Amino acid sequence: MVSMRSVVYVFVLFLLLWTGPQVIAGAEVPAKKATAKGQLSQRCTKKEMDLKSCHLKLHSYQVRFSKDKITIDDGTWKAVHELPLAEESVIWERVGLRQLGARWIVELEMWTSPVGDAGIQDLKWYLYELTGTKWDKKVEEVVQKRRRRLNEEAGSSKKNLFQVDRKEPYSLRLGKSGQLEWAAGRTKGSF
Repeated sequence: MVSMRSVVYVFVLFLLLWTGPQVIAGAEVPAKKATAKGQLSQRCTKKEMDLKSCHLKLHSYQVRFSKDKITIDDGTWKAVHELPLAEESVIWERVGLRQLGARWIVELEMWTSPVGDAGIQDLKWYLYELTGTKWDKKVEEVVQKRRRRLNEEAGSSKKNLFQVDRKEPYSLRLGKSGQLEWAAGRTKGSF
């Protein structure tokens, strides 16, 4: 006779083998996301971005982000590089690792430190291509601007702390020739 405990153990083992550890671990390990044929991506969670500490793993690549450094491990070698905008007042909006065809991309969106009397902040979009443990900056574009509202402007609502400009549309895709094509507002390019 089979006990209920044995059935549960077999089921948990099946889940681990079939879907990977993210099902058991919950939201702590973001799952791989298939975006299109030949494309995978993984992003840092909101909590990880608030802490400025994130670890992403996709195939053989392991990429660790801290408040001022990025550590790239390609399965053979490991290297540490400086992150752009490493100031304390910088806010991480989105951090991710993508595979497009046979190419690896680190995608960053970061709000800069406030500048001037009005405290204007830029949302910068960065694309870095990984080759082994080297990372080469391919794109740095401002896609949005904002400023903190004054107390009278914000009113009693905490969600309207910033006056925000319209976000420029931006994208990255794999072209037919294997080139990566990007666009940010009216600016376009490929690499």
